[in-house]
Amino acid sequence: KYIKKEWKFFSLFLIIPIIGALFYKFMTKISWESLPRNLVQALQFERGWGVLEIDNSFFELYSLIGYILAIIGLILVFRNEKNLKKYLAYILWPVTVLILIMIYRKTGVSYLSSYQRNLYYFVIGLPILSALGLNYLFKLTKKKTLVVIVFIIVIFFTFKSYWEIPKQVDLYQVIDNDDYQALLFLSTLPKSVVMADPMVSVAMYPISQQEPVATLFFYGNRKDAKMFFLLDDCKTKQQILNKYKARYVLSELEINCGWKLIYDKENYIYGVK
Repeated sequence: KYIKKEWKFFSLFLIIPIIGALFYKFMTKISWESLPRNLVQALQFERGWGVLEIDNSFFELYSLIGYILAIIGLILVFRNEKNLKKYLAYILWPVTVLILIMIYRKTGVSYLSSYQRNLYYFVIGLPILSALGLNYLFKLTKKKTLVVIVFIIVIFFTFKSYWEIPKQVDLYQVIDNDDYQALLFLSTLPKSVVMADPMVSVAMYPISQQEPVATLFFYGNRKDAKMFFLLDDCKTKQQILNKYKARYVLSELEINCGWKLIYDKENYIYGVK
């Protein structure tokens, strides 16, 4: 009844997906008939789509005390019909995203957005409920001393996990010092496209302002970049370079294809016509 009554307000939320669908249609240049099917496929993110797909613990992003306070806040909202109408959106948001997370855990497919992003969307919808729960605890504790104690306990357990890195993840290094020096040299050259290993290419633009053919994730054709360094045929290598209009090649190993060697300190950089 509330949604029907406030249909004008809730219809505003349709503007963003409509604009997004139109943007997707004109960027991909697909027909109107194919748009619904393509959108449905594009909004399904199967396991392995992301950079690091692991079943993250819910406590990696939000503390146990935060969940407890959110549950207390949720109970308070449902106990009061006026509050239920007021905070309905703040309940629908995390519940909807939690359902999407559970679907992913069961099927390996995340809808609307990737699994880890849905996990993030879930926890950013909880603080207001946690705040309601904390406010209720403050009202229960009449004495100021108890209020301070509750506050300190909540703060401690809220931020305790901020210094704990999950065991299944770790920092990884994309370049070493030799790669860094080679990229610094590239920064002195006229700007163009560089063929390099996708891992090194992650740091290509930030350091040298040169454009990579492909990076490890989300940019360019990683398959062609990897294939380039596996091939022995110079003619096919040149065809790949021509395809991307690459002017330079950065390689860990020597490449004897007649290109001009312009850098040879641990890594090799070639100028390509």
